[in-house]
Amino acid sequence: MAAQIMSQSAQLHTLAVQIGEAQASYDQAQAQVQTYQSRVATAEAAYTGDRNRLAQSAVAVFIQRSSYSSVLDYLDSPLATDALREDYQSFASMSIQSEITAFRKAREQLLQAQEALLAKEDAAKATLAQLDQAQTSINAQVINEESTLSQIKGQIAQLVQQALAAKNSQPQGLPQGGGIGAALNIVSHSPSGSVSGPASPSQLQALRYCESGNNYQENTGNGYYGAYQFSESTWLNLGFGGYPNQAPPATQDQAAETLLARSGWGQWPACSAMLGF
Repeated sequence: MAAQIMSQSAQLHTLAVQIGEAQASYDQAQAQVQTYQSRVATAEAAYTGDRNRLAQSAVAVFIQRSSYSSVLDYLDSPLATDALREDYQSFASMSIQSEITAFRKAREQLLQAQEALLAKEDAAKATLAQLDQAQTSINAQVINEESTLSQIKGQIAQLVQQALAAKNSQPQGLPQGGGIGAALNIVSHSPSGSVSGPASPSQLQALRYCESGNNYQENTGNGYYGAYQFSESTWLNLGFGGYPNQAPPATQDQAAETLLARSGWGQWPACSAMLGF
C-alpha cells in the first residue's frame, strides 16, 4: 500500500504539470479570443460607418452629375419603398463596391478566426476539467489509503508491543536439546526432593537436561539462554550481567537456585510438570 501511495503521488505530480500546461493553454486561448472579439467589433463599427459614408458620397456624386434631380425628390417622397431606396443606393454606390467587398471579406476572416479560437478555448477548458477531476479522484484515494496505512501501522505497533510483553512475562524457555528422556531417568533414580524447599543437585541436573540437554552454552536464538534457558530480562532481574549462556556453570546454577527460591518451579512450567516437581 505504501508503494501504491508513492506511485499515485508520482501520478499527482504528472497531473499537476499537465494541469499547469492546460491552464496556460486555456488562458492563452481566452486572451486570443478576447483580442479577436475586440478586433471584430472594431471592424464591424468601421465597416458600418465607412459603408454609410461611402454610399452617401456615391449618391451625392451621382445626383450632382445627373440632370435627374427629380429622382431624389421621388426617393424622399412617401411613394418610394425601402427596397427601391436600397436598389438606388446600391446602383449609385457601384463605384465603391470593391471597397465594401474588401471590408466584408476581412470581416469574414476575422469571424472565422474567432470561431477557431473559441473551439480551441472550449477544448482547453474541457481538458482542464478532466485533469482536475482526475487529480481530485487520486487525491481522495491517497487520503483513504494513507488513513488505512496509518491504522495498519498502529495495529502492527500494538501487536509488537503485545508480543514483547508476552515474551517478557513468559516463564523460562521450553525444553531444548532433546534431554527430556535423560531428565526423567535422573528423576526416576534419585530421591525425591522438596517442591517448596531448595532443589537437590539431581533435581537441578534433571531440570538442565530437560531445558537444554545439560548444555550451559545453549543459544538457539529463541530468546532464552544457557542450561536453564533464562530470558535476558529474568537474568538481569536476578542481578547478573551479560548473557546467561556466557556465564560459568556455577553462576548459572546459582541463578537457578535463586529464582527457584524466589518464585518456585513454576518458572519452568513445562519441565517441572513433566518431571513432577
